[in-house]
Amino acid sequence: MSFFIERYATNLGVKPTMPYISDHFYPIEYDKYITIDASSISSVNNYNNWNFVITQLKQFLPDHKFIQVGLDKSLILDACDKKISNSCTLKNTFYVIRNSSLHIGIDCICSHISSYYGIPTVAVYSKYPSSHTKPIYADQNKFVSLDGKLEGKKYTFSDDESSDRINSIKPEKIISNCLDLLNIKHPYKKYKTINIGKLFPSNVIEIVPNFDVAEDKVFEKIVNLRFDYTKERKYAESWLQKKCNLLINSPIDVDLILKYKDNIKGATIFMDLDSFSEEYLNIFKQLNILTRLTCSDNKIISDVRLKFFDHTINEYKITDKKDLDFYKDICNNSFYYSNKMLMSKGKQYSSKAALENNIEYKEGDFQRVIDTDSFWEEVEHFNIYQYA
Repeated sequence: MSFFIERYATNLGVKPTMPYISDHFYPIEYDKYITIDASSISSVNNYNNWNFVITQLKQFLPDHKFIQVGLDKSLILDACDKKISNSCTLKNTFYVIRNSSLHIGIDCICSHISSYYGIPTVAVYSKYPSSHTKPIYADQNKFVSLDGKLEGKKYTFSDDESSDRINSIKPEKIISNCLDLLNIKHPYKKYKTINIGKLFPSNVIEIVPNFDVAEDKVFEKIVNLRFDYTKERKYAESWLQKKCNLLINSPIDVDLILKYKDNIKGATIFMDLDSFSEEYLNIFKQLNILTRLTCSDNKIISDVRLKFFDHTINEYKITDKKDLDFYKDICNNSFYYSNKMLMSKGKQYSSKAALENNIEYKEGDFQRVIDTDSFWEEVEHFNIYQYA
């Protein structure tokens, strides 16, 4: 099948020619920047790993900023430095793209515009094959199209397609091609993604409340307070002054819960037969705090459910390494990125396993897979890859 535009031209009895684009000035305060269009108005374009891609590129492009463009006014990429898609016209967007160093994004108008202007472009494709829809006037030395895997299926040409296809495109392929177009040396051709957990795309801040929090410390996201990781309660009140989720396996002071109830956005309570009373659990219900009761011990979960008959007790399933379909790919060259920032006693870690093994997080360091039960318990938070 030919390009879509060629089929349109045949049916309309005209010849495709180079378009004329009119753009309008839009003020950008950056000297160097990269535009990215991650528009996800339809599920088919929901690529989960844009923030990770941007974060990795920033390590090689310290003099560039990232500007989010496109037609999607609701999606916000946290890793971008600026979002203009909800504050300018299409012609303004064209101007911004024309003056960029690189454009990244989905198959849409912005990738066609960047190609028209000769801007190096990396575009990802899902419901349509790139061979049919990529810009016919693009300089092939400056345009890279990446197609999702078919895996025995056919193209749907439908906005109702799931995002599985577009998410089969590995982040390192996008990163590698971006840096190649900018003639920047990089190691990403040595990367091979093994598995990306379902929870990896969203960042998580977890605090073991065993140290004092600075009064002026501000968190952009709600923090998870891991009271289940420590018996320390000395600093509980200072942390409860932040917007938080509680994770507890033993009671914390009821007076503190009542005092800071407006800051507590949710609670996960790890249940056994003896740690909690019916009255204690009812406090969370009376305060309308969204609460999840869970039990990880299959030997006692039936007894726990019987004792707390009026509550829903969920089974907390702990992932075992051998249950993973990729566990045979884990080797000495296996590393991981984590979406977690776990703080304990003022130090930063990437996982519970790293905390248990006293492996502090250091930016830029490779983080080797830690083959312990607690590591695999959190596997959905990790991007696991090989580097060799």
